[in-house]
Amino acid sequence: MLIKNTERNVKPLFSNALRLMSVALFLSVGLVLLAQSSFAQGNPASQPKAPTQAKFIKIDVGNLAAATTEETLRSAFAEFGEVKSVKIGKDKNNAPIGYVEMEESAAEEAIDQLNESELDGSEIVVRKAEPVKDRPQAPVKPLEKAPQPSPQTEPKWEVTVVNDQNFGKEVLSSDKLVLVIFTGDFDPTKIRMSLRITELQKKYYVTGKLKIGTFHVEDSSNEIFFKYGITAVPQMLLFKNGNLVGRLIGVDKAYKDLDDMIRANL
Repeated sequence: MLIKNTERNVKPLFSNALRLMSVALFLSVGLVLLAQSSFAQGNPASQPKAPTQAKFIKIDVGNLAAATTEETLRSAFAEFGEVKSVKIGKDKNNAPIGYVEMEESAAEEAIDQLNESELDGSEIVVRKAEPVKDRPQAPVKPLEKAPQPSPQTEPKWEVTVVNDQNFGKEVLSSDKLVLVIFTGDFDPTKIRMSLRITELQKKYYVTGKLKIGTFHVEDSSNEIFFKYGITAVPQMLLFKNGNLVGRLIGVDKAYKDLDDMIRANL
């Protein structure tokens, strides 16, 4: 009887103890999980890492050819990595310049490989973009000098060679005033005489009123020399309308005398 009463009292106690142990275990597990969650939230190392943002840098591209387009420029840089943007503008010298934005590591390789390389026939200059005041500009090629007018050359004056055969046509039948200079290959004054001819040509030839001819002794049968009394050379004879109107012997006569003789018969 005593044993039965004891068993009847122990069973409820044992059941209550099991319930308490179950509650305690549940609370313990809950506290552990709560603690782990709090630790994870406070520890950056335990947080999932956000995707790394790519860093982009800007690049200046100078000395571009006029034919280079933004698409051409993008293609050249895309070989080295991701290109974010491409734009072509003008620098302060009004020359085309490119602006490229691309991922940093790829940009460094692109700068190294493309600087001073040829694009569309022009050697481009590739640099990492600097502050505006330090930004490299496309090399300015020296302007080609505009063609300068060549110094005015002396007109190529026409001097008629007169001889026995054409004397009538070139001198006597001319409608202009004709100055015939009689000379010869042996004449020591030929250089000075050439200067006289040049002076006359500058002054009178352009007017179209004076014709100058030279008659060499070697080209004559002496008929003309005898007719006009040419006994020594050089001599300068002036003809107008087929008539002899003036004569000067030697080339060392004052230029004024020759000028006066011509002007008096124009």
